[in-house]
Amino acid sequence: FLTAKKYIFDRFSKIYSTLNSKPQLSYLEVSLGSLKNINVKISGHINYPGNYTVNPSINLLNLLIMSGGVKKTGSLRKIFHIRNNAIIDSVDLYPMLSGLRPNNPIKLLDSDMIMVPSKGNVVAITGQVRNPAYYEIVNDKINNIVSYAGGLSKNAKSDIFLYSTD
Repeated sequence: FLTAKKYIFDRFSKIYSTLNSKPQLSYLEVSLGSLKNINVKISGHINYPGNYTVNPSINLLNLLIMSGGVKKTGSLRKIFHIRNNAIIDSVDLYPMLSGLRPNNPIKLLDSDMIMVPSKGNVVAITGQVRNPAYYEIVNDKINNIVSYAGGLSKNAKSDIFLYSTD
């Protein structure tokens, strides 16, 4: 710890000359704290549901990976964040997984629960898109689904076909 404190002081004193002034006009205090792990429960359509003791800085995606990932029967569009037996947030992973925008991090607290419900309505998108596949839909417009499919390919015309699996 003393080595770290000296290193930090030396680096900061190159920027803040008042740390070395006589009389000393600025002070630098360094302290280390420890993080207390939290317990988070993950349930639903997940490969390894259960209670996990994790670092409080963990994010939802890392927690899903730790628990073996979402089953094929699970939703990636409505993952529930539950605190004190109430749903406080619903997370849609599609925008992040498709690279359209980063996932807004949710702050997990001790005794929180993540619940992955069953997959909702699904459509198959084929034709000249970059990633033809089955996509879960939640009040989506066709251009959202095409975006999740990676957009239209270079050779695209208007031969995109949607098939409902219902």
